[in-house]
Amino acid sequence: MRSAEMHELSLAEAVITSCADEMRKAGRSKVTAVRLTVGRFSGVEPEAFEFAFDVACKGTPCEGAQLELELREGILHCNACGADTTMEDGFDMICPACGGFDTAIKQGREMLISSMEVE
Repeated sequence: MRSAEMHELSLAEAVITSCADEMRKAGRSKVTAVRLTVGRFSGVEPEAFEFAFDVACKGTPCEGAQLELELREGILHCNACGADTTMEDGFDMICPACGGFDTAIKQGREMLISSMEVE
């Protein structure tokens, strides 16, 4: 297995563990759907993650759960001028509004469990 696939598998296992823990706290027996918000620059490859999720779910309370990924765009924030700019693939960290270098990724690196359904 390639390291990128191992990365997604590790993330999928962590999501499944979190969902199973919450399911048990709610006194339920099965997770039927999981919705994730994944930032464009989180390092998660959506297709590889979907495959890893299906593999990792086998034999767990999440087996057969529907996975929905919401991909969130990246936003670059300039600390110099305050501008927020949508980032494209192959971005650079220079503010397109003022040309400043004092920037940070404001949105797009997250991976969050936004919701789940249980029965």
